[in-house]
Amino acid sequence: MINPFLSQYLDVVKPSTVDIIIQVPTEELSTVQNFLKNNNIQFASPIITGRYAFLQAVVPATLVDKISELPGVSVHVNELKKATVHIELSMQEKKDGKSLLPPITFDQTLPVPINPFRFNPQIFTQFKGRYLPSEYNSVFGPVQYKFMDEIYPRLVDVEKTTLDGTGVKLAVIDTGYSPTEPQGIIRKGGMPKLIVLSSLDPGPVDMNGHGSWCTNTAAGGIWSYFPFGPGAGIAPGTEVYAIKVLSAYGSGTTYDVINGMKFAAMNLKVDVASMSLGGPVQGTVETDPTVIALEDLVEHSKTMFVVASGDSGEYGKLSTMDSPAVAPDAISVASISLTDEELNTSPETHNVAYWSSAGGPDYPWAPTCAAYGGGRAMPNLTPDELIYNGLSQWGLLDGLYNGIRGLGQEGLHGTSQSTPQVAGLIALLIQAGLIEGETGKERTKYFINKLASKSTHNFFSGYGVPKLSYFI
Repeated sequence: MINPFLSQYLDVVKPSTVDIIIQVPTEELSTVQNFLKNNNIQFASPIITGRYAFLQAVVPATLVDKISELPGVSVHVNELKKATVHIELSMQEKKDGKSLLPPITFDQTLPVPINPFRFNPQIFTQFKGRYLPSEYNSVFGPVQYKFMDEIYPRLVDVEKTTLDGTGVKLAVIDTGYSPTEPQGIIRKGGMPKLIVLSSLDPGPVDMNGHGSWCTNTAAGGIWSYFPFGPGAGIAPGTEVYAIKVLSAYGSGTTYDVINGMKFAAMNLKVDVASMSLGGPVQGTVETDPTVIALEDLVEHSKTMFVVASGDSGEYGKLSTMDSPAVAPDAISVASISLTDEELNTSPETHNVAYWSSAGGPDYPWAPTCAAYGGGRAMPNLTPDELIYNGLSQWGLLDGLYNGIRGLGQEGLHGTSQSTPQVAGLIALLIQAGLIEGETGKERTKYFINKLASKSTHNFFSGYGVPKLSYFI
């Protein structure tokens, strides 16, 4: 089978060669490998997710039909996935000097002048007893800030809980992690372990900052007062693995993303994986390779995948979600505006940020839930709402390539910001023995059923914001 997304690309672009993902049942893997060798095609190491293996290769376009005719084979585009911070800028990243087509819009590309030290005291003002950025942001315009110590009790709504994720393994599949992060150095569970799987950016550090930000939100630091506000993640006691599959520009290939998912579930055997990334659905939910890989992994491991629903939404519009968030057994997370939730500004969209991607008839189970990723419920509302998570902006190496740390210093918003909040909460639930099931699929079903017992589902915020008290 040739993925419809790939077929369209071949028909429209008519390339001489194409970067593909070959999906094959594991029992037929050797057949495909032999075919590629016989045609002098180099291919990356196969990723085995359970029932399926995934190979990556650059092949002549004329060979795609023959590959698709091999037993059980499906052929897909090795497209780029992107990190899901909502910044409306675009740039086409290149691999080996050639643009990867079809063109894809990236959310992180040189948004501010590069500032390797990430600290400019002139932009900070005092507000509510905290030092924080100016109330005007060069990218977002007029802004207001919400802090992790405001968000934490809305998810962890049980007073005096001692849960911190101790004994739970958590992976953040993103741009990696920097060893200069204070919230990593001081966290109870120890410095997150960096694993580099990015073919676009093999450097041994997070040079973007997005992965460090998400890791610190899920599991960073301890509750202490610092000049820019209390900084801590939801589950600071977890054993954390920062799996780098995205580049300094916040993007990565489908092959690298699947490889990161497989490594988290099969090699590290983590309990929960947070993925603040996504890309266009290739064809349908049934044909998208990242969705297929996720569904295979949750059946053959204990890992639960928490995935950003995406920042491609338009106010009130349905079916705008990214892959792999559309997977039936992913826990997909939308972004609610805390400001608009308090004001009940837009009850018809359940006060999600207007850019938060929505479910719809094509994937009626999505999104699963929501958390506080900032933004506003309507595009004309001001000031914008940014999420600020304490010390994560202090890593001196982070953002050296694209300046994203300058934005981290001034707060961020997106489903990238809401997703690790839910991943951290799930770590607490697993520590407390409040998630039942052996496989990731069973655990995910249990989690969703608990939410369904407390709320009705909608296409914008799913079952709403999950809370610790729902499971006790």
